[in-house]
Amino acid sequence: MIYIFILSVLVLLEVLNILTEYKYKKITRYGFVFVSLVMILMAGIRDGVGYDFESYNNIYKMIKSNTLKSANISVEPAYFLMNKICFNFQSVIFLSALIGVGIKILMINKYSDNKLISLIMYFTGVFIMYDMGVIRQGMSIAIALISIQYIEERNFVKFLFTIIIASLFHISILVFIPLYFISDQNFSRKFIYGTTIIVLIISLFDISGVILRIIETIKIPFISSKIAYYASYDTGNITLSLIKRVVFLIGFVEFFKFNNIKDGHQMIFLNGYFLSVLIMGSFSSIDILGSRGTMGLYFLQVFIFATILKYLNKKWIKLILLSIVVLLSINSMSTTIQDGDNSNQHYTPYKSIIENLV
Repeated sequence: MIYIFILSVLVLLEVLNILTEYKYKKITRYGFVFVSLVMILMAGIRDGVGYDFESYNNIYKMIKSNTLKSANISVEPAYFLMNKICFNFQSVIFLSALIGVGIKILMINKYSDNKLISLIMYFTGVFIMYDMGVIRQGMSIAIALISIQYIEERNFVKFLFTIIIASLFHISILVFIPLYFISDQNFSRKFIYGTTIIVLIISLFDISGVILRIIETIKIPFISSKIAYYASYDTGNITLSLIKRVVFLIGFVEFFKFNNIKDGHQMIFLNGYFLSVLIMGSFSSIDILGSRGTMGLYFLQVFIFATILKYLNKKWIKLILLSIVVLLSINSMSTTIQDGDNSNQHYTPYKSIIENLV
């Protein structure tokens, strides 16, 4: 299976790096480039593979036949425009891969302290679920990552402009906006754990009605209608996912405090992950917002794990951390693939448009 092959290549390269103390940097660089190109092609030339493939195909047909208007709340404006200008549906898929996968890989190359472990986590999580499935959100996450540069530069205008562009692909990325204001804060344990406990308590109650009423006061029809639209969906209980995020948040915070990590973009990543926990807990009664809606912020963990690996000194400890990441990654990837296969949105066997040309 191609998924296992790619994961195996990445893991073997990182094991080699750890055992040789990152001696063979050229191999790492070539491996990173090779896997990155494979991922772009894998997502871009797939045929009938992944979540919502047929749904997106139907959207394309309706847009081209003018039976779906740009004002329809189920399709964001930028994605509508993308379908309008592309000459066929496969070009929509390929362009979404260039944007969604390409930008994320560029950001991993720019910000990650360990590109391979970040690529492992990205491939088995967001790539499989979003860049080969829910492609609108995959593109919005990618574009939002560009805004990290403007957070560092403290350029709010460029930051907000980038997030607005990202929201034109998927409105949920607006949860990125608060990150600008808390990005450089070195929060105390008391504040982090205290607010986390509060949102855990909030998550026990159904406050979806309150949330919807608050959203309605914003007086922005597109946003309020989209929130109401998402509130009608039930994707299952997210309590276990929230607890898992809280556990990792504690681990991240303690590691950063112990090693006195206060670097600019590292604090952005930590505070972004912290924000994902707060929003997930607060919006848990509208689970498609609490879970999928925070995925852009949750993605920042791929940089946090890379930083942790960088600060570890002993090989055996690094190998243990890598093993934990790999086990979590396999679970995440296999769950997505199995759920897709079981719901007739197949990931296996992988098929590409090349097979139709032979």
